[in-house]
Amino acid sequence: MSRFPKRIRVISFDLDGTLVDFSFADAIWLHGMSKLLSQTEGVSQEIAQKILINMYNQIGEEDVRWYKLDFWFKELGIPGSPRELLLKHKHLVKPYPETQNVLKQLASKFKLVLLSNASREFLEIEIEEAGIKTYFSRIISTVSDLGEAKSPGVFKEICRIFNVDADEVIHVGDHKKFDHIIPSSIGMNTLLISRHNRLNDKSILNLKELLYLLKP
Repeated sequence: MSRFPKRIRVISFDLDGTLVDFSFADAIWLHGMSKLLSQTEGVSQEIAQKILINMYNQIGEEDVRWYKLDFWFKELGIPGSPRELLLKHKHLVKPYPETQNVLKQLASKFKLVLLSNASREFLEIEIEEAGIKTYFSRIISTVSDLGEAKSPGVFKEICRIFNVDADEVIHVGDHKKFDHIIPSSIGMNTLLISRHNRLNDKSILNLKELLYLLKP
């Protein structure tokens, strides 16, 4: 693993797959939504889940609609409230074991940003349940606050907000395109978190390795 050539002032974090695991997200997008669609359409939950996955893939993760529960409720004709679905499953939000301790240590030395493609409604429940909201100077839902998924412009906005150069920022996330390729394209430092196998010298297995890389 390599260290960073310039003094780092800001650290930006993705949320799902980086700070919290996928238990909550999967419970909403796969299980909760398929159960509601099953009840609405009168089909098995297995068939409903296949329908959902096919529709998710058709929209694609670069489209902001992909991240919005209210869009899917309307698109699929599902009655009820998206917020009720989120609150029903909030107990499934699970931060990774090292998340809180690492954020606590970093927050005393750097400006921390939460930068997620998750909608604001989704994101707020996750960070409250995970107990990590207070560590961040800014919390940004790209689709709710900026009207787009992560893009070069989104990462430039982070630099503008904190009045820093791109190479004074590290972005940490688990998605190769959104959390590595795109921020790297503007000169931002990136670390791709891959909890099962190290991908290269720009990847980490857990957040504790970030602490090591930031040591003077």
